Amino acid sequence: MADPNPHARTPHDCLGVDPDATETEVEVAAANARAAFNPDHYPEGAKRLAREKLYRVRAARDAIVDDGTYPPPDSDLGAASETTTVDGHPRVVRLGVDPMTTSVTTGESLTVAVRRQCDGQLVDGAVVETDRGHETVARRGRTTLSFDSPGTVSVVARRDGGRPTYESGSTTVSVTPARPTLGLDVPSVVTVGDRITAELRDQSGDPVAGARITVRQTQYTVGGDRGRDDTRESASRDSDGATVVSTATTDARGRTRLVLDTPGEYTVRAVSHSEARTDRNHRARHGDDDGPRTNRQSSPSPPALTERTVRVEPEPVPLAVCVLRDPAGPGSEGEFVVRDASGERVSGVTLTAAGQTTETDDRGCATLRFPRAGTVRVRAEADGPFESATTRVVVPRESSSL
Repeated sequence: MADPNPHARTPHDCLGVDPDATETEVEVAAANARAAFNPDHYPEGAKRLAREKLYRVRAARDAIVDDGTYPPPDSDLGAASETTTVDGHPRVVRLGVDPMTTSVTTGESLTVAVRRQCDGQLVDGAVVETDRGHETVARRGRTTLSFDSPGTVSVVARRDGGRPTYESGSTTVSVTPARPTLGLDVPSVVTVGDRITAELRDQSGDPVAGARITVRQTQYTVGGDRGRDDTRESASRDSDGATVVSTATTDARGRTRLVLDTPGEYTVRAVSHSEARTDRNHRARHGDDDGPRTNRQSSPSPPALTERTVRVEPEPVPLAVCVLRDPAGPGSEGEFVVRDASGERVSGVTLTAAGQTTETDDRGCATLRFPRAGTVRVRAEADGPFESATTRVVVPRESSSL
């Protein structure tokens, strides 16, 4: 089974099947061809051509299965305007303008293909023009356009001289303002209760005043303040379920102060509805030569948005290392206990001294051996919200006797 060719002279070649194909093979080929030329799968500029191909595919199926007419009479989809010669080849061909997409943002490149509407073949050397003064030549049937201001742009393709004669084709492209970029500077890790500064700047590095800063808590830290979590049940929430902790507005320097008082992960979002400063600077430096001024001024820039993640860690809990039994001399052991700020014993704390390492047991106790005499520092460290702690012990030169 070959690929379908909607403009073939026979219905079997149109569907890509052999002349002796079974009815089932014809139905399968016709179904595949109808799916391939479904106009809903084509951009706006190519829908007309897709409908014409679909019309011929259906006629080919009917000609084989139901003794219908093929080729079909000119439809109202565009074939009637193609004037043909005696041998069936078009003498006047309409051009189709086929952009990769019909909606782009300012500054974004857009590839445009120029095709023959009768068979979809690319047309080399066609001139592509816009109502904004662009003029390019399609190489290998394609060219690239870029627009620096929003609005609706008419794109026209024409091909002068040669045979066949080409009728110009056109389409429209919608150009929307590009979203300005923002730079939000906040620390990525802070401690509960820290006062932090959020600073917002535009792509030129200038401060953005009057921007809305929203702080959302997306995840609570295990072991955080559970009671405080419960008090936030009535707080507002975003559509994604995140708790809105606070909102603020940047000052003239593009700054605002934030205080995050619950452990967890936060999203700091900045939204600015003001026109991007760089767009104003561009017009001031380069003028307004690429299109009517009214088009750009009537299309305000969309709000700029950026966000950063901040992790808030619990306030560290201080540890205390207490000596239960002093070492008696070189080679002897000392016994220690580790407590937190409330006096509770802490298990799993790593004690290090004189090159020896151990961990406190379930009672918060541990022993260390001291090979040499002298004053030795004992250091305690633990995972989680604990501060490290140290103490000193004196190892006598000679073992003491009871």
